Amino acid sequence: MPKRINDPTRNRGGSGQWRGATDDELNQRYTKGKLVPDWWEITFGPNSPERTGYPTQKPLKLYKRMIAAASNEGDIVLDPFAGCATTCVAAEQLGRQWIAIDIEEEAKVVILDRLAREVDASMAWKEIVGVLTEAPERTDDGEPVAPELVLESPKKNAPKIPLPVLRARLIAGYGLICQGCGWVPPWGDDSFLEADHMKPSKVGGEDKIDNRALLCPPCNGKKSFRWSLQELRGKRYEENRMTDAFLAWWETEGKWNGGFFDGRLG
Repeated sequence: MPKRINDPTRNRGGSGQWRGATDDELNQRYTKGKLVPDWWEITFGPNSPERTGYPTQKPLKLYKRMIAAASNEGDIVLDPFAGCATTCVAAEQLGRQWIAIDIEEEAKVVILDRLAREVDASMAWKEIVGVLTEAPERTDDGEPVAPELVLESPKKNAPKIPLPVLRARLIAGYGLICQGCGWVPPWGDDSFLEADHMKPSKVGGEDKIDNRALLCPPCNGKKSFRWSLQELRGKRYEENRMTDAFLAWWETEGKWNGGFFDGRLG
C-alpha cells in the first residue's frame, strides 16, 4: 500500500490537487521528474592531454571527485601504484598531502612532469616533493611476507631460450603477427618479426616466454626499452597504426585485459 501524503501547499493557499499523492508523485512535482543519478559522466578520450601512455590511466576529474569526497584538506592520500601521477596531481590541486609509490623507474619522471604542467606554478610543490629510491625501514619485526606477495627476481644464470625456438613457439601459439599493431608479414616470412619483452627487462621483466611477444621492426623500434607492450599498443592506437582486426580486438578486449591477439583466427 503506497504511503499517502497531504500536499503541504494546501495550508498555504495551494489548490490541493496533490492532496493524497504518493511519494513518487510528489517527487515528480518537486523535482520535475529528475532524480540524482548513481553514476558520473566523465569524458576521457584517447587524445586527452592528460594521457601519459599508461593503459590503466584514469581521468583527473574522477580522482579529484573521489579524493574530495573521501578526505579533508591537509589529509594524506596514498597511491601505491602511482605511475601515471593522476592521484598526485589531484591531491596537490585539492590541498592534500600525498605519498606515491611505483615500481617503474620512469614513474618519477612522469609524476614530476605532470606536476609541472598541471599544478599551479605558485604552489610550493617543487621545494617539498622528494624522490626516495631506498626501501623504507620495516616496522613489522621482520615477519615473513605472505607467499602470494613475494616478488620473484629473475635468475641471473637462468638458461635463455634460443631465438629460433622462442619465435617458433610464439608463432605456434598466437600466429605470425605483430602484437603491437596487428601487421602480418608478407609471404609468411617470420624474419620480419622480432621477439621483445612485454615488460622491459630494466624494470624486472624476465626472459620467460610468457614475457615475450613478436613485433614488427617499427613497433619494436618505437617501444625500445621505454614502454611495456600495453603502453606501445596505446601509442599505436593514438597514431591510428593498427590493422582493422587488431583495432577491433584492442577496443573490445585488449585495452582492458592485455594478453595476446590470436592472429591464427584471422
